Amino acid sequence: MTGDPMDPRLSLTLHALAKLCKELLAKKPLYDDDGGMTDAIELDPRRLRALAHPLRVRLLGLLRTDGPATATLLAKRVGESSGATSYHLRQLAAYGFVEDDPERGGAGRQRWWRSTHTSTEWRDTDSTYDAEPHGVLDDWSHQMLRAQLRQVERWLAERTEWDKSWVEAADLGDWTLQLTAAQVTALREELHAVLRRYHGPPAVPGAEQVVVNLHLFPRRTDGRAGPSAGG
Repeated sequence: MTGDPMDPRLSLTLHALAKLCKELLAKKPLYDDDGGMTDAIELDPRRLRALAHPLRVRLLGLLRTDGPATATLLAKRVGESSGATSYHLRQLAAYGFVEDDPERGGAGRQRWWRSTHTSTEWRDTDSTYDAEPHGVLDDWSHQMLRAQLRQVERWLAERTEWDKSWVEAADLGDWTLQLTAAQVTALREELHAVLRRYHGPPAVPGAEQVVVNLHLFPRRTDGRAGPSAGG
């Protein structure tokens, strides 16, 4: 990714690499029928490579938030050819991220795809600091950052089309706190608990899909070096 790291637009999208998986792909399905998906798929360096392509990240996200779809339907959503979306869906299937939807597919009918899991997890291990897996993680995380930025830019472009109550309810901002690593962990868990509470209840009349991007990471100040990975 290029550009000034202190650019305020990027401040809306920056996130620790290990947490990107949870905050962007660790989403419960927002459509009514989850199709029997299991909870989570855990990333390893092999599976991470499957998500290094930006189109695959978008396709998987759409299947999780909007439900099963064909390559043709997804192609219209992302502005690509059905041949391209079909290829990348097959790649996602090879790594266990998506599968055929037996309830919608069949002989003589278009092939429907669905996500196999409701979320994606990346567990911090020593491999995060190994050169080869780390490089793959960097490539993939940049795609995730761009996806978050697109979400913010879309809201800014379309906000005048929404009712005033939605514009007043929405929020774009950031906080700078002075915390220890243990306090950051506690804060993260509290925030996740709040989000889970709001995810649980069924949708009520007037409800819309709401995107929540949580960014929580340390930054160095006044030229001071932060603690090392091992310290």
